[in-house]
Amino acid sequence: MIAPQKKASAKPRARATTKPKKAAPQASKAYHHGDLRRAIIDATKAIAEESGAEAFTLREAARRAGVNHRAAYRHFQDKSDVLAAVAEEGFTVLLARIVSTLEGVPASDPEARLLAIARSYVEFASENRGAYRVMSGPRLNVEANYPTLEEAITNCLVLVRREIEAGIQRDKLRNVNAFDATLALWAAVHGLATLVITRRVQVRPALVGSLTERLLGDLLSGYAKKK
Repeated sequence: MIAPQKKASAKPRARATTKPKKAAPQASKAYHHGDLRRAIIDATKAIAEESGAEAFTLREAARRAGVNHRAAYRHFQDKSDVLAAVAEEGFTVLLARIVSTLEGVPASDPEARLLAIARSYVEFASENRGAYRVMSGPRLNVEANYPTLEEAITNCLVLVRREIEAGIQRDKLRNVNAFDATLALWAAVHGLATLVITRRVQVRPALVGSLTERLLGDLLSGYAKKK
């Protein structure tokens, strides 16, 4: 008789020792920002509006953009690069605004056109205080590292000079030195814009344009040729 075999005691199955793979860590926000360059520029303008361009640091701009400061170097070499980008954009936008404004002013009235330029300039500064603080701050292109910035600035000045020259040719403006007159007008609008954005002159935003016309109208009338 064959002895019945003992049933082997059931052993619990060993649990899988392989741990589930962890999800791959998400890449840092520093490398997956929707438009990091734009965000850094906007943050720079905000810092400049609050505390002046001198207070700007690339680290703080990156923090406000929600990224690690090292990520900013994917688009800018240093803080000067950022400030130059802000200034160039500002002068480009300013020029486009002036050109658009002049489309509604008759070419036969150079005095009105110059006043429209002045108004556009000061209104731009009032509405874009951060950008303007950078644009009007210490020169960023001393070593000629930013030719496109210099071009953007020059384009604005050339536009004003051509308007003055056109007025002289039309026999509507006095035969003044066009270059000197351009600098004088630019200095005047720059001074008024600075007074407005630093609140040395307190004026409601809606009245900046009319204030400009009132204060600079007499100055520009001095260029008009007496009949």
